[in-house]
Amino acid sequence: MKIDSIVRAAHEKKAFNGNVLIAKGGRIVFEKSMGFADFNHKIPLNESTQFQIASVSKQFTAFGIMVLKKRGKLNYDDKVKRFIPDFPYPDISLRHLMQHTSGLPDFWKDIRPHLDTTRANGNAEMIAYLIEKKLPLRFETGEKWEYSDIGYDILASIIEIVSGQAFDQFMKKEVFRPAGMKDSEGLLVTDIRRIKAKNLARGYLEHSSGRLELAHEARNFVHYLGNFYGDGSVIATLRDLKRWDDALLKMMKSDSLHFGAAYEAIRRKDGSILEVQKGVSYGFGWGLRVDPKMGRVYSHNGGHPGFVTNYFRYPDRQVVLIVCRNVESQVAFSPYLQAIRDLLPLL
Repeated sequence: MKIDSIVRAAHEKKAFNGNVLIAKGGRIVFEKSMGFADFNHKIPLNESTQFQIASVSKQFTAFGIMVLKKRGKLNYDDKVKRFIPDFPYPDISLRHLMQHTSGLPDFWKDIRPHLDTTRANGNAEMIAYLIEKKLPLRFETGEKWEYSDIGYDILASIIEIVSGQAFDQFMKKEVFRPAGMKDSEGLLVTDIRRIKAKNLARGYLEHSSGRLELAHEARNFVHYLGNFYGDGSVIATLRDLKRWDDALLKMMKSDSLHFGAAYEAIRRKDGSILEVQKGVSYGFGWGLRVDPKMGRVYSHNGGHPGFVTNYFRYPDRQVVLIVCRNVESQVAFSPYLQAIRDLLPLL
């Protein structure tokens, strides 16, 4: 299979250390593990390896909100202030948070520098800082798109407020278990040193010399931002992500009216579609576009120190492509990924 040769070539060039899975019609048609989950102990990657999938987590948080909506506990256009009364931005709704149109302050520039770097910070500290400082919005809510991790952290905290359950327990009971995702968790931490999972890969940075370094040792923010959850705190295997794709296809067949909201493009107040870039919009934790050969494409990428995830769903062809890597390489993987995607219409 040509895809196999592409993956092997990427590994030989040190552009790829990770797992790849492709399924069509619910059946796995290609699966490959190349390299190590733990280089220090020479533990190879395999189908049971868990990865920190970073921002691919956002679709699961959004789905948690959709579960609560289906049960009549909330509505997408409810204002955040309904759940967090002191929240300083009265016009921001759950929909704005899920679609990145809130206009919330820039976390890295406006909030992170003011956090105590000697301790782990998370959702609670961030929300408290916003309430205390009442920082100005970056733009009028609903009129622009700007990626905002903290919007999904706020959503996770709202899930807890509405459900009365901790985020990790809610996700296990209401999302992962129903989908058959037995090796996935929506954690309350992202600091890999605090994650108790026996099959979790270690994340590495590759230096220009070729030397590998554990990513959490190279980037100190892994510690002091370790208590954030909702925007990127899920760990999963590729087979579990494939099970998620299976579950989504079934849910769309059984209740497209409700679950189809996840794949509706952003609309401004005047009803016009707001594009993220030409031909691309955003739903509830999904990038949305149309491929001339594959039809609709729902996708998202994720990056966490040492980890990179690419997740592509092609519902019209019932094809899913998932790639998880645990080495941030000096050699670009994107040409190899594109070569794989170019072969998908032949499946």
